[in-house]
Amino acid sequence: MQKNIYMKKNIMKNSFIITASFFIVVIFLISFLNMNIQKEASFIPNYSKINLQKILQKEHFTDDDYKTLLMQTGLGENAVDKIIKTNSYNELNNIFNKYQSDFLKKPNHCIRKIGLVTYEDKIINKEGNIIKAFEIPDIKNGDVVISKSTFSLGWRHGHAALVTNAEKGEIIEATVWGCPTKIKNISSWQSYSSFILLRPKKAIESEEISKFALEKLKDIPYGIFTGIPNKDPDCISKTQCAHLVWYCYYKFGYDIDSDGGWLVTPKDIARSKFFDIVQVYGVNPEEIW
Repeated sequence: MQKNIYMKKNIMKNSFIITASFFIVVIFLISFLNMNIQKEASFIPNYSKINLQKILQKEHFTDDDYKTLLMQTGLGENAVDKIIKTNSYNELNNIFNKYQSDFLKKPNHCIRKIGLVTYEDKIINKEGNIIKAFEIPDIKNGDVVISKSTFSLGWRHGHAALVTNAEKGEIIEATVWGCPTKIKNISSWQSYSSFILLRPKKAIESEEISKFALEKLKDIPYGIFTGIPNKDPDCISKTQCAHLVWYCYYKFGYDIDSDGGWLVTPKDIARSKFFDIVQVYGVNPEEIW
């Protein structure tokens, strides 16, 4: 009898040790993967800051001028033109210099946990407080915002959302498991370590797409594997961040999943031929993903 009790206690003790060891290994592995992936938090340009005054003095910009401005400020043609049209010549040097400084400087990051195994990179100041790292000069309804800042278990899968009310700076997004899709403000994206703002080509009905998102995709449960195996259900019951954006465009005839797989990711959308770059931050302008 005593022997059986002793054996049972031994088994329980060994089971506890094995279980505890397993969780320690998992926690260590997650920490290691997170530390390793942190190296990819932001693209830091390895080229020097140049004086943009000669370009800004021109009446018309060439393709090379737009390319230079993109590489120096992270601003695409749409954003550049918007700034030029809405500001006086005397203001332009200061405005572009601010975008240039923000884009070229090396930021400080922190890792913030947002889910069971999901984390995100945020920009912080010297005191360790999360801060707004850059300005957004131009958004329109139907624009797509993407960040590489979100990662899980060593996979930097990123995050995506759709602009639904440019005037108010509102976007619709699916954040993490357990949270339904909701309307948020784009200002929360200005502290991400990386940011991509994409605009659909001129022929695309972006206003209708944003209206569709508001009417059909609010308060939808989060589903991490949404799209497998049915990517385009008649009645959507679950979604994830990239699938939400893809679904809205697909309903209007545009398959913005660049690799055409079952699982659509922010990377797939970032590489889509249907968009122009409006702005990037913490991202290589020549290879955004």
